[in-house]
Amino acid sequence: MKTRKRRTEYEKLRTFWYGVLKANGFTDIEQDEDTLKEWSSRTMRKNAHENLLDSWADKLEYYDMATRFLNEYPFDKELHRVIWNYHVEGISYRNIAKLLRKTKVARMKKDTIWRIVSELKLTMKKMYLIK
Repeated sequence: MKTRKRRTEYEKLRTFWYGVLKANGFTDIEQDEDTLKEWSSRTMRKNAHENLLDSWADKLEYYDMATRFLNEYPFDKELHRVIWNYHVEGISYRNIAKLLRKTKVARMKKDTIWRIVSELKLTMKKMYLIK
């Protein structure tokens, strides 16, 4: 019966504090721990950085570095340079795969493109960020 007692104490505390919040004008946006009362694109984003206005500066810095990498790195394969160029242009992995198929350059799945871009990102970070 110890767990029931703890639960009752928790429920009393929760009821008390929710009452205090409500008295102070707080409106909870959550219906429960997993559901919002109203859908919101701002709160439903999976990546927290997408909600921050200053993340635009970070994105700009990333794409500047990625462009520099495109121009300075000696790519092993021309196909990797093309994929990285599309990535720098902000094209999704799925659309890169479509473009490569459409232009008959290569038949690749988006997962293969993701792997290539991920490897190149790691190389870029080692080249510019890790000293």
